Amino acid sequence: MFFGAFDVFIGKKYGIGFRRGGLNLNLEKQMKGIPVLNVRGRSIAEAWENSLVELYKNGCDIKTMYDKPEDPPSKDSTMMITIEDRSPNQ
Repeated sequence: MFFGAFDVFIGKKYGIGFRRGGLNLNLEKQMKGIPVLNVRGRSIAEAWENSLVELYKNGCDIKTMYDKPEDPPSKDSTMMITIEDRSPNQ
């Protein structure tokens, strides 16, 4: 598996370890206070819509550098999305 310069930069910045067979994400250490959410859908569209609903309901409120002082906080989470049927004829 090849990791590019950007992946290595992000890995060093956020403490993500690379190993054979995938990434070693230490989510508890890196994502304090940010929920890890999991959604499913039969199609990409359904799963995407489910992810937006789940984020709205269970995502954390967070101020970003892009928010103006009068803006409401943004929503944030780590989202795992599972597509159950990836056939193109949906």
